[in-house]
Amino acid sequence: MNADVQKIGYVFVACLCYMIFHTKSLFLSVVSLTNVIMSVPISLYVYSELLGIDYFSSMHLSVIIIIVGIGSDDIFVFHDNWQNSLCIGALRDKPILRLSFVWRNAAVQMLVTSITSSVAFLSCARSQIMPIRSFGIFSFVIVIVCYLITILVQPMNYYIYEKYIKNIGCKDDRLNKIPQENYEFGLRTSSTSRNIDEDGFELKDKSDRSIEFSEYF
Repeated sequence: MNADVQKIGYVFVACLCYMIFHTKSLFLSVVSLTNVIMSVPISLYVYSELLGIDYFSSMHLSVIIIIVGIGSDDIFVFHDNWQNSLCIGALRDKPILRLSFVWRNAAVQMLVTSITSSVAFLSCARSQIMPIRSFGIFSFVIVIVCYLITILVQPMNYYIYEKYIKNIGCKDDRLNKIPQENYEFGLRTSSTSRNIDEDGFELKDKSDRSIEFSEYF
């Protein structure tokens, strides 16, 4: 049992190091993986109290390793959508609208991967062997719980990061903005050759916007 827990710790540290490398943020990496780990006690409560299953073996501990991988994948999906939303000038300096846009895209993408994983584990519930059957049920529950925690808590983590953490130690706020370039529907354009307003819209004149904000949604 101690060896299994030690291996889980190795997996957690490895995922944390790569997540720090990918997100470039210690804060986002720690709170995101903490959310993933929090799915374990919640799932245990659902598994034992609500479903009334008392069987738990060392095989069930391997689910923790699996959910760290699945949860990390969900976090990467959310983070990549967050970074890609910078390409939309109308959302760049509006964190609430940006989170709304990112959440709607990332939630659907994460839902597809979570459903495929959970259904695969749920197929084990048809087994006549009790350890395998209980393992499939517990894995199914923890994947669903991890998905729900991610879509509910992760947006708040990114809002806190963007609002309070990102600019710590940065004396010039302009360093956190994308200079000299604007983005229109994912295509990079030069602001020197086109009439671009502060939200990234191309203007025909001072009172006309050629791109409606609703087109981004």
